[in-house]
Order: sequence, then structure tokens, then C-alpha cells
Amino acid sequence: MQEPVTNDIAREVALTLGSRVSSSKLPPVNVKARDLYLRGRFLWDKRTLEDVNSSVASYQRAILVDPEYAEAYVALGDARISGVLGSSRLRYQRRLP
Repeated sequence: MQEPVTNDIAREVALTLGSRVSSSKLPPVNVKARDLYLRGRFLWDKRTLEDVNSSVASYQRAILVDPEYAEAYVALGDARISGVLGSSRLRYQRRLP
């Protein structure tokens, strides 16, 4: 029930904003996979090794729910790279010249 509603909302927003995207071109959204993906992004953004590892698990669950969900694959790659670089804190630090 939520997926058709989500697609209807996306279509209305696109029309309101003047988007020329055809409603038939909007990919269906699996709400459960999207939720798992967003949880993973939230964890990944904390950038601690523990949270990055938890984000990997969240992305993997999103992929199990919807194997066609490309964003989850991309995020999984980001998280795995971050985990390989691993340290106790993964926040990027800006270095001044």
C-alpha cells in the first residue's frame, strides 16, 4: 500500500515543480529497502569503524529485500572502502596549507 502512495507523491511533486519526467519513468520504490538504505547512510555518516560496519549490514539487508536497488550497492561499496581504510575514527580532516 505504501509503495503506490509513495510513487503518487513523487509524481505529484515532479508535476508541481515542472519536471518533464514521465510518471512511467519513475522507478518503483521498495519502502523497506529504502528504509534500510537510509539507516545505513545514517550510520555510515557517523564514520566510526563500528558504525561503518553496521552500515554494511544495513545495506546488505536492503539488497536482500530489493536486489534491483542500485543505491544500496553503491553505498555498500562506499562503506566497504571506509572499513578497509579503517581507524578508530574515519572522519575526514581538512588540512590547511
